[in-house]
Amino acid sequence: MGIIQLRNINEHDTDNIVKWRNSLSVKKFLFNQDFITREMHQKHLEDVKNGTCVQFIIELKESQKCTSIGTVFIKNIDLRNKNGEIGIFIGEESLRGKGYGISAIILMLNYGFVTLQLHRIFLNVMIDNTIAIKTYEKCGFVKEGILRDYCLRSDCYVDVLTMSILSDEWEKQHELMHLYRANTNILM
Repeated sequence: MGIIQLRNINEHDTDNIVKWRNSLSVKKFLFNQDFITREMHQKHLEDVKNGTCVQFIIELKESQKCTSIGTVFIKNIDLRNKNGEIGIFIGEESLRGKGYGISAIILMLNYGFVTLQLHRIFLNVMIDNTIAIKTYEKCGFVKEGILRDYCLRSDCYVDVLTMSILSDEWEKQHELMHLYRANTNILM
């Protein structure tokens, strides 16, 4: 098992993001399931540059080789109320289910609470994305409520679960953070 690290996203990541984002296995659980182009992703990078979103590429480091495997971000950053919305996907299908997402989320939560000084980090997840929900719970997220028929997917509506974690809850989870720290690193 390699080490998970995060690095700033850049324009050179566009091909991977577009490929991952347009794959059926990723798109299935996204709220916007439209096909994206390189130009659309380039426009998104402007949000990253203007500070309304922070986004990193998740890298798997094995020996001297780093492989990009997905992305993690905090968007809709509200510095006045000190909250933001986290999102993640592991784009490389063969590397899902190995704990890399948990490591990346823990790193991103640490970044959000320590660097950005947020008080609350939340997410919305489709109710049938049970693997993601279990992952978020392992990272300390608490279920807040269900948005009924919130998302139209294909030809039916899907309920969406809202989850969050607060900074003081995060501080109580140092054991979980230390458990993953030995196998993770963040590059800025």
